[in-house]
Amino acid sequence: MGADLKYERVKMPKVDNSNIRKIAENYYQIRITHNHKVHSKHIEGTLAEARIFRDKLRLEIATGLITSYEKITLQKFIFDIFIKDHLAFKEVNTKQGYISIFKNYLQPLANNQMSKITTLDIDNLFADIREKKPHLTETTLSNIYKALNSLFNYALRKQLVSQNPMRFANRPKPIAFRKLNMWSLEDVSKFLEVAKEVQPTFHPIYALGFYMGRRRSELLAITWDNIDFDKSLITLDKTIRTKVTPYPSIKNYGKNSHTLKTLSVIPQVLEILKIIQNEKIAEAISSKKPIPRPSDFVFADENNKLIHVDTVTRNFKKLATELKLPFPFTFHSSRHKFITDLNRLGVNPRDIADYVGHSTTAMALNVYYHPNEESIENTANKISEMYNEQK
Repeated sequence: MGADLKYERVKMPKVDNSNIRKIAENYYQIRITHNHKVHSKHIEGTLAEARIFRDKLRLEIATGLITSYEKITLQKFIFDIFIKDHLAFKEVNTKQGYISIFKNYLQPLANNQMSKITTLDIDNLFADIREKKPHLTETTLSNIYKALNSLFNYALRKQLVSQNPMRFANRPKPIAFRKLNMWSLEDVSKFLEVAKEVQPTFHPIYALGFYMGRRRSELLAITWDNIDFDKSLITLDKTIRTKVTPYPSIKNYGKNSHTLKTLSVIPQVLEILKIIQNEKIAEAISSKKPIPRPSDFVFADENNKLIHVDTVTRNFKKLATELKLPFPFTFHSSRHKFITDLNRLGVNPRDIADYVGHSTTAMALNVYYHPNEESIENTANKISEMYNEQK
């Protein structure tokens, strides 16, 4: 008690201005201006506790114990404070996620002072991203928004900014259809033909993407015991995970998972897989290594290790760019094309959803189906035929 009374009698150093504002019951905002720099802090408690905290904060500021971070840039904050402090004990992938978002999308604000970034700056950033990278999904835009919000919330907690500009920023809204320059069958044939020559390791993965419409993570997780060559069946019972650890790992689907499927596949798929199997056996015999086991991965590298999904994505984009094929179109777009083509052929939406691993038909109809002028014209022709038959 005596120590507290002694503290209260300490003469407070001068500051330009200080005040306590009641925000809500037992919740106060403390603002201290010193050398024309504003420090703001929120505290939950009684007014007496707020006053004690104000005096301590005032002492720390005036004596230089709290350094003004008014001039700290977004880049410096991310690498010198946020990652080293807030993410110190987080997963490696979490850190890499923020670094990737910064390098790919936040460069226009990199050298801006944190305290001077406004809501308008954020809105302009998203407008610029949408214009220059129209192929980005709404999920990616949402992740950028969440990352920025986390950064400014942490900066607010550390008193590096007086407010979070994300509070009033326009959040990216989901859209029903995303613009894709859908490849024609000729484009797909050209791509696969060239890939077979210049990217023989990835060509089979690309082909299965177009022929099966399944995700990269599922195709790369296929093992030899998943394939029944006699019955033309492939069982997809697992997927590759890359978010838990920096290295790919396997997650097995539960027995009740809608994604777990045994699919009939076209002869082209079986032919590709048979060629891979024969090559691996021949290589094992010539090098006197063990014959591939049923549990081995079909698309493993030379050390029988998993191929990272991002490696497939980068090589796909590289080749598509070199061939000057319609853009935007990524490896995942092959799944969009597969579903769109089946819709146009009149395949039952429930059958499509079941084949590609969707729990409902909504995804196949609302997200993955991309109508074009031909499909719209065909619809109009069918309407015309319907009314002509009634005459």
